[in-house]
Amino acid sequence: MRPQSLILAQLSLAGTALCLFLAGSPVAQPAEPIVDYFDGLRSWETGDKETAVGIWIVAANRGDPRSMHRLGVCYEQGDPCHKDPQISLFWFLAAQKAGSSEVGDDVVRVAAGLPPIQIEEARKQAATFVPSPIRFSIWEALETKSVETLASAMEAAEQVDTRDPNGYPLLGIAAATGSSELFNTIIFWLQTKRLNLTNYLEASTDTGITSLHIAAALGHSDIAERMLRLGINAMIPDQNGTPPYVFAERRGHVDLAKTLKEAYDKEVAYLDGALREWGYLVETNPPHPTAAERDFAFEAFKRAIGVRSDGLSREAFDSYRKYLNSSNPIKYTLYYVYKPSGESRSSRAIGRDTVTAYSKRRADALAREQCNEVDGECLITGSFPNGMCVELVWGGKNAITISRPKPTSDEAREDALALCKRTGSGCATPKSVTGEDWRLCSG
Repeated sequence: MRPQSLILAQLSLAGTALCLFLAGSPVAQPAEPIVDYFDGLRSWETGDKETAVGIWIVAANRGDPRSMHRLGVCYEQGDPCHKDPQISLFWFLAAQKAGSSEVGDDVVRVAAGLPPIQIEEARKQAATFVPSPIRFSIWEALETKSVETLASAMEAAEQVDTRDPNGYPLLGIAAATGSSELFNTIIFWLQTKRLNLTNYLEASTDTGITSLHIAAALGHSDIAERMLRLGINAMIPDQNGTPPYVFAERRGHVDLAKTLKEAYDKEVAYLDGALREWGYLVETNPPHPTAAERDFAFEAFKRAIGVRSDGLSREAFDSYRKYLNSSNPIKYTLYYVYKPSGESRSSRAIGRDTVTAYSKRRADALAREQCNEVDGECLITGSFPNGMCVELVWGGKNAITISRPKPTSDEAREDALALCKRTGSGCATPKSVTGEDWRLCSG
C-alpha cells in the first residue's frame, strides 16, 4: 500500500547511492550547510549524481521548485533513484504548486501512465506538502546575494548588530557585494525599524575600516555615493589615519576618489568653521589650518565635552554633530585687563569669569560687558573655550600681549612670547601684570 504522505530522506553529501521512500511526514528542516539548486547541478555535471540528488532533496524541502522538478525527472527515469512514477508525479505537482511553469507537460506525461487512484494520492500529497524554508540569518542571507532571501531574513529579524560576529560592519559586507539592491534593502529595513542609521553607516572593524572604506577600495561608486547622500562622514580615517578617498586612489578608482575627496574637503571646511565659531581654531594666515592645528583643536573640543576617544572617531563626530544640531552651549572663560580708577598709569588689574555661550563671539561680547562695568578703564577683553589655555605677558612700555587659545599652558606661553617679541616692546624677559606668570586654562 502507498503511504498517506511522502517523506524523501535526504541523501548524505558523501555520495550515498540510494534514494529512500519512507512513510511519515515531510522532511524536517535539516541542519545542513547552505546549499541550493545550482550546487546540485554542479555535482550532477561532474558525475556525482547521488550528491546532486541529496542536495536537491534538501533544497526541494526548503521550497525550491527547480530542485522539485529535477527530482521528478530522477524518479521518472530511475537515474540515480529507483524508478517510481507516483513519486515523480508528486514532485512535478509540488513544483507546479511552488510556481514552476515548466512542468505542465511532465505532469500530463507521467499521469498518463498511472492508475487514477495513484494520481489522486499524488495530488493529495502534493496539496498537503508544506516546505520548511531555511531560516537565514541576515549575514547568511547576504552571502546568497539574493534580495528576496535578504528581505525575508530582515523581515524576521527585530534587531541586528552593526557588525557581524567577526567584527565586519553590516553595511560594509553589503557594500562588498557590489549590489546596490542588497545595500538599499538593508537601508530601507534600518529606516523602517527607526534604528540609528549613523551607527550602522560608520561602524568599523577593529582597525577602523568603515563601510565607506570598503566601497572605496572596491570601486563601488553607486554604493559609496549612496552612503554620502545618507550622511556618512567622509573624513573618518582608519587606525592609520587614512580617509576613504585615499583607499580609492590607491586602487585606481579615479572618479570615485575625486568624489570622495570633494566630500572630505566639504567635511573639513564644515568642521573648521564650527571649531572657529566655538573658539578652538583661530584665524591663521593662510586661513586654512594645518592638520596638526585641526587635530589639536578637535582634541581640546572633545576634552571640553567629555569625549574619551582617539582621533576623528565615530564617537567624536557623534558628539560634534550633537553640538551642531542641538545648539548646546559651551563653557567659556572670560578675561579682561583694566586700569583701576585712582591708580597710577602703569597699574593694571585682571578680571575673569566663567559663562556658557553658543559661540566665542557671544562670549567675547560678555567679556566686554563685564569689563565696561568695572571701576576703571577697560583695556583688553577676550574669552576662550573650555579645554583651552591662554597666557598674558607684559613687556616694556606697558605693552600687554595675550596668547591665542592653545591646548596647553606651555603652548600658550610660547605663543604669547612670540607675539610679544613681534611688538619690539622689550619682551626678552617678559613679566605678567601680576608679577608672576599669568596663565589661564579651563576644563
